[in-house]
Amino acid sequence: MYTENQMQAAMSELAIVPLDSYITSREARTLIAWRAGKEYGLEGYQCSEGALRQRVHTGALKAHQLERADGTIHPRLHLYDYRDIFRLRIAPRRGISRRRHTHAQG
Repeated sequence: MYTENQMQAAMSELAIVPLDSYITSREARTLIAWRAGKEYGLEGYQCSEGALRQRVHTGALKAHQLERADGTIHPRLHLYDYRDIFRLRIAPRRGISRRRHTHAQG
């Protein structure tokens, strides 16, 4: 678990400035890559946009939509609470993959 000071220091190091505690998907992916490097030594790791969407789909991460000045919702821009990104489990999955497991059964 990261403390608030550690979170702020990491975002400062990465030049990420949250807007009302929200960051863009690009900033979230940068933060996840930074965490992978610091926590697991995975230098050069790149988190994909699809990986973020998968986390939202499974309920591990909540995406917030941006409301425009005219009151409409921006259809393609999603924001993420930076604290959720720091709490997100990023450890690699262990054990047999679901795809191989189901393929072997079928």
